[in-house]
Amino acid sequence: MIMQIDMLRCFLALAQYHNFSIAAESLYISQSTMSKRIQAMERELNVTLFEREARTVKLTSVGERIYYQIEKIVYDYDEMLSYIPEFSEKNRTFTVTSMCDMSQYGITKMIIGFEQANPGIIAETWEQSHSHISEGLEQNRITCAIGYRELLSDAQGYERMELKVDPLVLIYSQNHPLARRSSPNLGDAKYYRFCFPKEDRRFFEHILRLCAKVGFAPELTRSDVRISTIREYILESMRITITTLSRASQIFGESSFIITPLEKEDVLHLELLLKKQTKDPLYLDFSTYAKDYYRNENCCG
Repeated sequence: MIMQIDMLRCFLALAQYHNFSIAAESLYISQSTMSKRIQAMERELNVTLFEREARTVKLTSVGERIYYQIEKIVYDYDEMLSYIPEFSEKNRTFTVTSMCDMSQYGITKMIIGFEQANPGIIAETWEQSHSHISEGLEQNRITCAIGYRELLSDAQGYERMELKVDPLVLIYSQNHPLARRSSPNLGDAKYYRFCFPKEDRRFFEHILRLCAKVGFAPELTRSDVRISTIREYILESMRITITTLSRASQIFGESSFIITPLEKEDVLHLELLLKKQTKDPLYLDFSTYAKDYYRNENCCG
């Protein structure tokens, strides 16, 4: 018989309380269970550990001799257990590769919701341009990705799940000349200077194709700036831009800006891609959560 940690805990409790009933109660076990474990330990060691008297018990000389070793074993065991949660299966991680500035598209909020609903689960996130995501998909290096269908390459071996339809919108300030038009469209914008963030080249190229479709090449600044800088230019009526409704709601939500939808067909489809051979239930649970999250968002929106 192999000695168990529960036997050692019973030994220490009985040595402390000198009474089977009280020692058993301290460990939330029955008195008979306590007695059986002490007897099993004595048989295993082939010694008598306690002297039994009418109403009390006390350690024998050999019991006193090994008491501190047993106390140290139990202490070390409990200390070891305190380290386990950091590495246990209950604190599992998974990786999501997403497009740049994912918080501006509501993706971060969705991932946080999944972590909060599953304590101990940690999402490692990697922000990449659509070009880099496509490269990873083509090389089968990515397990789970989130991006816009129109900006990603066709990748074999992945299940594609649509999360939401994200309309493209034109952004300008309340003081811009476009604000004086009743329903400006993309064609009306050809007379004004545009500025786009270029951290994601495929998105930028997609916008250029939309402008070409209605017959113009947008007048662009030479700037290579972030969306926060573009926001200031637009606020002063110096620039206009095109982005998705999700991002516009985050960046241009104040009344100083006007958000005008483009044509109905000018949309991007946000999707989650999951490697088909993935059997890890964590990824499967996350994909289900993501679909439900955006389904509820679309219903409420």
